Amino acid sequence: MSELGNKALNLSQGGIVPFTLFEKDKISIILDLPSIVKLRLGVDESCPVAPVLKNDSPYTVISATFSISLDSVHDTNSQEVIANVEWLNSNTLETASIMHFTCENVPAGQTLQCNPTMRGYDKIQWHSTMTSGVGMEILNSSLTLGSITLGPIASETFPDTGPTINVNAKN
Repeated sequence: MSELGNKALNLSQGGIVPFTLFEKDKISIILDLPSIVKLRLGVDESCPVAPVLKNDSPYTVISATFSISLDSVHDTNSQEVIANVEWLNSNTLETASIMHFTCENVPAGQTLQCNPTMRGYDKIQWHSTMTSGVGMEILNSSLTLGSITLGPIASETFPDTGPTINVNAKN
């Protein structure tokens, strides 16, 4: 569990659970979030959070860029919005529905916290509407991958020799 995840346990939320937003070729992007968030009508609850890049590939991740968008939560039965979810800047209290992140120099077998490209956006805020209900936050399409750059990558095989070159005056 991340250090930010440990701090969130003091709030009126369930335990912190890792949600894998991306996984390919042993490279994962994970967001630690509460398993449940309990809100009163018209009240905000926030939680410190930062995505991490886990690199179980044999290569160093030189850089990774991606975006995570947060959507409203709808009641399972009525489909009415019961909570709005946004990234929160803890310094200015400004919010954003999408945040761009970068990770740099993640060696093979390591995990690194990613940084938002807009400084200060270090929390997720849930703002309840005036509608009661129960619903699940949908994360299956929340991540958009910009790029992952691997390197340096050395070849495991090399040819013993190249082609035969024949230089002759009569070619």
